[in-house]
Amino acid sequence: MISRLVALACAALGGLGGCSDILPGDPVEEQSFAIKDGRPATPDALFGAVAVLDSEGVQECSGVLISPSCVVTAAHCVVLQDEVTGELLAELGPANLRVAAGALDVTDAPPEQTFRIRKVVRHQGFPAPGTIGARELARAEDIALLLLETPVQTMPPVPLVPPEALDDLLDEGVQVVIAGYGARGEPGEPSGALYVGETPFQQRNATEFSAGAPGSPDSCPGDSGGPACLMIAGEPHLLGISVRALGSPAGAECGDGGIYTLAPAYSRWIAENADGEAPVTSGGEAPAAGLGGDPPGGCAVGRAERSRDQRGVGANGALMAGAIAMLVRRSRARR
Repeated sequence: MISRLVALACAALGGLGGCSDILPGDPVEEQSFAIKDGRPATPDALFGAVAVLDSEGVQECSGVLISPSCVVTAAHCVVLQDEVTGELLAELGPANLRVAAGALDVTDAPPEQTFRIRKVVRHQGFPAPGTIGARELARAEDIALLLLETPVQTMPPVPLVPPEALDDLLDEGVQVVIAGYGARGEPGEPSGALYVGETPFQQRNATEFSAGAPGSPDSCPGDSGGPACLMIAGEPHLLGISVRALGSPAGAECGDGGIYTLAPAYSRWIAENADGEAPVTSGGEAPAAGLGGDPPGGCAVGRAERSRDQRGVGANGALMAGAIAMLVRRSRARR
């Protein structure tokens, strides 16, 4: 279990302060995701998808490039949580993560397609209080930003769907393009290659939506944070990011559909936390505090709290990065 492994790592690090990021949290049922029944991506149709790697280059999650220096991914990709309770155990900082952009397979990615991260910004509302059911649309705030040290020139970013266009664009059955570097079937299968597929939109609330159906392409373990796009005038626009399985009575992790964070609902939060790196959605209005925006009173407090995302990147950052990489890999092997 991750909690026991983290405890062992903390004991090994002793007084070095490497576990100062461990914080209490509330349980949320989360799963990682990959594209089942999809097809290999092509260099001219990446849909903004990038791979999120650990410090040793092992693919853990996916993400989406929304500007040359800004990646959106799932918040649960930048933390360690207890597998049973969902308790937040540690936050991953820039020393623990990398991004591969423009690669069709991360196992073959050259150095120029791998990018270091200068800042990790997790939404301050994650993990959400309580437990979220497998088929429940909620307000999980499962979104994070990875701000890169150098801009990506190996692939184009994708813009967000304008928030005011959602009602006109989204009808049940509309095809959504999903992409990710995760598994292509059952959990535990090899991942690291970018696959894409089209799957039907189902329904949404203010901050999440569901897509997919039995027999349609679906996200699976390793696709968390990957894009779900709408095609507008022939160009992909980001509708959301994969966060958890829709689930079924049989407990399938992929094949029945998935739940996605609705990215346009967080356009204000993205703009205010991307250090000027994220493009403003054309005509987009800032969401109210109840729709993924910052709490009343502005974002000064939130930014002060979010500066903690870079803890553990000082003199002991490399040591902690290695310990966390070991924990993540061992946890993945036990899924």
